[in-house]
Amino acid sequence: MTLKFYGHPFSSYCMKALIPLYESGRDPRALVRVLEIQLRATPAEDHLTRQDRIKRLAQYNEEKLRDKGAAFGWWLKAFAEDHEAESIRGELERLAAETGGWNALVDAYAAALPKFTHRIDALPVMVVMASVIEREQGDVDRALEMNRQILTIDEGNEQALDALERLYLGKGQFSELLSVYEKKLELTTDGDARIAIQSKIGQLYEDEIKDDRKAIAAYQAILDAAGDEASALRSLDRVYQRNAMWRQLADVIGRQLTIVGPDDDKLAHVELKYRIGQLREQQLVRGRGAHLCRLDQCQPQRGVVEL
Repeated sequence: MTLKFYGHPFSSYCMKALIPLYESGRDPRALVRVLEIQLRATPAEDHLTRQDRIKRLAQYNEEKLRDKGAAFGWWLKAFAEDHEAESIRGELERLAAETGGWNALVDAYAAALPKFTHRIDALPVMVVMASVIEREQGDVDRALEMNRQILTIDEGNEQALDALERLYLGKGQFSELLSVYEKKLELTTDGDARIAIQSKIGQLYEDEIKDDRKAIAAYQAILDAAGDEASALRSLDRVYQRNAMWRQLADVIGRQLTIVGPDDDKLAHVELKYRIGQLREQQLVRGRGAHLCRLDQCQPQRGVVEL
């Protein structure tokens, strides 16, 4: 049986009677039309009833009509009327991914931000916005601004700090990137995490800023805190070699030999012994007055002065 509606008002009783009839029928579109009419008849102040009916429309569109785009639209409407509901955000974000509705999601979330009484309550929405703006919309400058706003509310927000690290690195804003690393160091006491951050600082000074003195300081900070840490020793080995800082290089090679034994890595151990032997031999040659510079007189490169 098919019923047609011409826009005149139906009583609540009639609408409730029609819904079970269409639910048991084979025309889900007719059921959706009835639910839409029922929603239009629901006063705006009846918040709970409206939310229930909007959610049913979203579910029927997705499950019965197989129309995820329409379902996404209904969830957007539900969110516009209840911006604090976590369950609604979950459905929105799922369907945005499945339908490519990222622009609509960001617009809806942006419109909701002023509605939050307390800024901290908006953080979950802002974090999703920042991620979508960066990864789906590719708007780097807007993503930077959103993540900076997040940090004004929660200065230790890991997602925002990680995003700023990526974005500043991509844009070559190394001064800002160093500030992010410093904040990360300030926030963590985990030894492994601190080593990883200090290593990134050292690499940044080496590869991008071209300041080997500060790179050395970063790697040395790892040794000061963690002892003979292998990656920091290898990094110092590289920097000292490049800058002809032979005395420091010999010390670092010697320290590597204490942690790389012949049973651990025979080839690496032999290579380290060969290198330190070469350094000692060259030092003896210098001691006889050869033309090569003494260890404490070699001219460093890239502005590094012997420490």
